[in-house]
Amino acid sequence: MKPFPTKQNTPEYMKAELYAALKLIEQLYIDGYIPKHIYQNICKEYHKECA
Repeated sequence: MKPFPTKQNTPEYMKAELYAALKLIEQLYIDGYIPKHIYQNICKEYHKECA
């Protein structure tokens, strides 16, 4: 049985949530809170998931 569609499990909402998380991570990198290699690993992992 499929879950009842809610705003939280629609593809559009999930894409928006992912985009917001990536922008937050990017800002943390720019502000110097996370090192470059960690930021690069996150970006590579995102690319593998979405490819």
